[in-house]
Amino acid sequence: MSYLYINSEKFNINNLQIKIINDNLILNYHLNELDVRLKNIILHINGIITKDGIKNVNSFKFNLNDKYLLKNLDLIDNEIVKYINRHTEYEYIPIIKEDIQQNKFINKFINIYLYNINLNKLYYNIDAYIMIKFKLINNKFIPKIYTYNVKLY
Repeated sequence: MSYLYINSEKFNINNLQIKIINDNLILNYHLNELDVRLKNIILHINGIITKDGIKNVNSFKFNLNDKYLLKNLDLIDNEIVKYINRHTEYEYIPIIKEDIQQNKFINKFINIYLYNINLNKLYYNIDAYIMIKFKLINNKFIPKIYTYNVKLY
């Protein structure tokens, strides 16, 4: 199966389409210039993942140092919150997590799940693509980030 990813620098929040179908939160992206609707939002990530503070062996923190990726995920979070507040009684757990370091620096990150990979080091450099899906658990939409074409070094 082929995938298209959205270039972070060219991401346009106005092209985001949000809907809830059968208790599933769906994100689509409309490419105006091609008149095409992408059924999933796939973004590129490149940076460092760490097992820091995460108990699940397949779960890693990815620090959002890329200003475009951070901005775009923040825009997506904000749009979903607006949609949820207008259209449903569900709660929404943001994609972006925050960790306060030394009472002054706020570290923003996302949790990434890597399946069937046995990793021994505390941190790795990663180059991958991510797709954001949501699970409805106890009336809360919880983001799950799936990875594709993962390169670790």
